[in-house]
Amino acid sequence: MFICIYREPPYGTSNLKINDFMKDVDNFLDEICVRPNKLILLGDFNIHMNKPFKSDVSQFSNLLSSNGFEQHITKPTHRLGNTLDLVISRPDDDVVLDWTVKVPIVSDHFQVYCTINRVKPDLPKITRSMRNFRNFDQPSFGTELKEKISCVECDDINDMVTCYTDICNCLLDKYAPVTTKSVSVRCRLPWYNDEIREARRKRRKFERKWRKSHLDQDHLVYLDQAHLVNDMIIRAKTDFFRAKISEANSKDLFSTVNNLLNRSVKSLPMHDSASELSNKFSSFFKTKIDKIMVELNENVCNDEAIFSEDLETTHVLNCFSLATVEEVEQVMRKLSNKTCLLATLPTWILKQNISTVSPLITMIVNASLQEGIFPNAFKKAIVRPVLKKSTLDVNVLKNYRPISNI
Repeated sequence: MFICIYREPPYGTSNLKINDFMKDVDNFLDEICVRPNKLILLGDFNIHMNKPFKSDVSQFSNLLSSNGFEQHITKPTHRLGNTLDLVISRPDDDVVLDWTVKVPIVSDHFQVYCTINRVKPDLPKITRSMRNFRNFDQPSFGTELKEKISCVECDDINDMVTCYTDICNCLLDKYAPVTTKSVSVRCRLPWYNDEIREARRKRRKFERKWRKSHLDQDHLVYLDQAHLVNDMIIRAKTDFFRAKISEANSKDLFSTVNNLLNRSVKSLPMHDSASELSNKFSSFFKTKIDKIMVELNENVCNDEAIFSEDLETTHVLNCFSLATVEEVEQVMRKLSNKTCLLATLPTWILKQNISTVSPLITMIVNASLQEGIFPNAFKKAIVRPVLKKSTLDVNVLKNYRPISNI
């Protein structure tokens, strides 16, 4: 575990006292010492460790040793010759193998390099199953879809939906089969572009040249390129998020702000098995729904007793107006391009084949209205538990709200 600490220098008007800092560090070390992790404390402590005769240095050294820590850096880390930037660990952890200090490049502080007794972890990998639409043959898919749908002859609404689903799945398996592969999880930077990549290459090139020649001129060229890269990154981030916020609706705006504030981590209760946790949520939400249904039925019975008298009725709804193919096509064209995992066809493929599938979908809609039956295949949803407030206990199920994607 790496812990970075910065102590602001005690200016005359800042009213920063070294004793307050020592108390905070002592309390902090008492808390983290009980953890089993291997610890490395590093940062700019603004304590002149090269002057052991000073009271604050002696106090800080005694504080570290009493908590089982040692400070490794013994060379100057600042242009004025003081040792301010420290690397601290526990000797029993054997985590800091070696260290070195190099001359400053940009800052007035030197660069401190450490060799850590730690193997670089591999990137986490996840297994994904997805359809390969890269070489998707839309004309052939559309032709075969039209032939198969024209042969559908069903009277039962559930049979219609089953036929439609089977035809689509069969053709998708043929033209875009499911492939499973393991991919590494990498941090994607949406603002990162080719210009920044090329500027960073030049920066590394100028740095190597300067370290080889040790000429002041090469040093200045490297510093100019380093400043240029920093400015380009700041400008790219600013432009990206400014454009994203200006074009975002309320939902996207909240998502962007949460991402900037690092509040996008999804919280779930502690669990050993994802399947076990899913069953717990399912049982909890089902029990909650059953309780609501009982209360609703009781209210209905009471309302019937109150409004048992005959009321004059001026308008009666005894049938629905059947939908036309044109109305269904109009609704389908307005659909968002987002696709639910339970969707029979991806939305973009559905839109490309509207004239082919709209007659069958219209039949399904009208059959549902006439018979008063909702197809069984559509009574499924992907339910995601979302914490109602970030301050609530993540291990209490009632603090979650079920969000359905249907």
